[in-house]
Amino acid sequence: RHQNHQRALFLGLQEGVIDFIASDHAPHTNEEKDQAFGKAPSGMPGVETSFPLLLNCAKNGFFNLNDITKRMAFMPAKIYNIQNKGLIKENFDADLVLVDLNSKYEISKDNLKTKCKWSIFEGQKITGKVVATFVNGQVVYREGDVFEDVKGKEVRFNF
Repeated sequence: RHQNHQRALFLGLQEGVIDFIASDHAPHTNEEKDQAFGKAPSGMPGVETSFPLLLNCAKNGFFNLNDITKRMAFMPAKIYNIQNKGLIKENFDADLVLVDLNSKYEISKDNLKTKCKWSIFEGQKITGKVVATFVNGQVVYREGDVFEDVKGKEVRFNF
């Protein structure tokens, strides 16, 4: 989208108009996407780049870390009434992300974990890298290694 759209989204986050940030992760291959409009599957890979890109935006002053954690963890759990999620708090699930706010790297197909191995953000240099992720207190990702034997649990939510 045009930069005017980006500015409007950032303003919506800053003013609290946008309740939460989510990512559509559609890891379609280039071959699947290389079709005429209307025949190609919709969506793009985004789950592994969304958080680092937001860290980069925070580093550049568009919003702060509290805005990110509120919009990516607390508010989705609150809106969907998902119990024991969204906060670091006693009796809550230990679903956590450990980040290095000063790590600089370039998004590249060589460092992506998604099965499709592409991103529209390829080549973008960012500051802020995910070092490890935890699901229910267990390490599922650490510095490039994915521990596939660790699984989450079913999440129930009520509207």
